[in-house]
Amino acid sequence: MAFTDAFKAVLLDAQFQNGTVYVSLHSADPGTDGSNELTAEGGYARLLMEFNACGADGATENTNDETFGPASGDDWPEAGYFGLWSALSGGTFRGGFQLTTPKTVAVGETAKFAAGDLDVSI
Repeated sequence: MAFTDAFKAVLLDAQFQNGTVYVSLHSADPGTDGSNELTAEGGYARLLMEFNACGADGATENTNDETFGPASGDDWPEAGYFGLWSALSGGTFRGGFQLTTPKTVAVGETAKFAAGDLDVSI
């Protein structure tokens, strides 16, 4: 048995429309606890992101361009995953997902999620 798209939309909207969502970058699979976040990298911080209401497909996406960095001190390790959190630091880890294209951010460069690039579905 599977959830309907309407029910999936209710679940996602409860977290992404009524809650605060911070996005992180990870050098390896974050698992179920948010491991491998780029927290010690110069210029890195989680980003607060806004998401649109779920559509009929039971998915949501970010509404604005959001940028990590720029990197300072040293190049950041390659980020191959992103994570979703309830807070800027600490907080509750909500899940991690693989990026379509891993990225290494060199000193002075940034990593950007353009509006609509970060899709989340159940």
